[in-house]
Amino acid sequence: MKLYEFEGMQIFAQTGIAIPQQVVIQSIEELEKTYDLLRKGSVVVKAQTLAGKRGKAGAIKFCDTKSATKNAIKQMLNKAILNETATKLIVAEKLTVKKEYYLGLIFSQELRSPVLILSTKGGIDIEETEKLHPEIVHKFPINILEGIDEKIAKQFSKTAQFQENEINELARILVKFYKAFSDFDMKMAEINPLIKTKENKFIAADAVIVLDEAAEYRYKIKFPQRMGIGRELTPIEIAAKKIDEEDYRGVAGRTYIDLDGDIGVLASGGGASITCVDALISYGGKPANYTEYSGNPSAEKVEKLARVVLSKKELNGLWIIGGTANFTRIDITIGGIIKALKEIKPKFPIVVRRGGQGEKEAFAMLNQAAKDYGLDISCYDDTTPMTVSAKILADKVRNYKERCRK
Repeated sequence: MKLYEFEGMQIFAQTGIAIPQQVVIQSIEELEKTYDLLRKGSVVVKAQTLAGKRGKAGAIKFCDTKSATKNAIKQMLNKAILNETATKLIVAEKLTVKKEYYLGLIFSQELRSPVLILSTKGGIDIEETEKLHPEIVHKFPINILEGIDEKIAKQFSKTAQFQENEINELARILVKFYKAFSDFDMKMAEINPLIKTKENKFIAADAVIVLDEAAEYRYKIKFPQRMGIGRELTPIEIAAKKIDEEDYRGVAGRTYIDLDGDIGVLASGGGASITCVDALISYGGKPANYTEYSGNPSAEKVEKLARVVLSKKELNGLWIIGGTANFTRIDITIGGIIKALKEIKPKFPIVVRRGGQGEKEAFAMLNQAAKDYGLDISCYDDTTPMTVSAKILADKVRNYKERCRK
């Protein structure tokens, strides 16, 4: 889980690493929160996105007045920045910069240990620094049984060519930095830049942190769940994720992404799921979600996933799609879906394209459910290409919407 800058700053502050005075705002009405900072001098307004290179995207602005700060907030808040909508901003004191450094920690799968990265040049991408000045980027594998104490931190700082009069303070920061990395189950952490102010104080001016999601149950601070694309999970996505958390049998719900379409998709198999969603879009259909189930999940799990998919408002179709199953019993999974359908009794068209063990029994169950509950269900086995069933569904949904408008 990647954190926003303001969330990473919470961790640094809790660990004793100095951060700028700052406030987080979510609306222009909260401008007054910035007044105390403005009285002390200039401020920096930073959009909160999970993508890097915000400065180059114009998402970091320095302001000297209330008017300039207000304009910066208006320009960035709730605007698309680096393919994300910036719903929060940091307004922080502008630091007086004497020097900028880079501190990083990353867990190396190859070495099976954390690696500390230090550079006397910060403020730009470490990859760019390493490319242009490899001699000033230093990497130190960390023995996880020893960690980093002040003695080790001082040795690293000397090797990384930090100034003699800085080493003691930098060593103390490195100890805290590693403690934050370890205590909060991080996979990666970065302070870029670590600023040395004109008053010779060291302050973390940014925070880039990725937490290990497998350790979520140990998190000392509970952060909202989010998609990798940078937004928090929707209630439907959270409900889908819980299905797998509560039942180990097969997979159903672990991968669920809310989309803005009107056709629910219950797909089996990862590769097939992606191909099918692409096909549906190519025929003019708009998927309401991307999800998949596999590994012979129980009927109960698939029923829960079906209920999650069908809970989406204003659906105009449902697609139950998958290739020829080798391990998943079609009749068992379809049985779970039918339990959800017979209670909800949707009026929109449902297209089923499945093949594999138990398909005949599954189709018989679906046809009976259609008769018993007045459902519009069309079944196709693996002699019908999945992409063809996409076109069939897209046409049916189009006709259904036209009938509803009349």
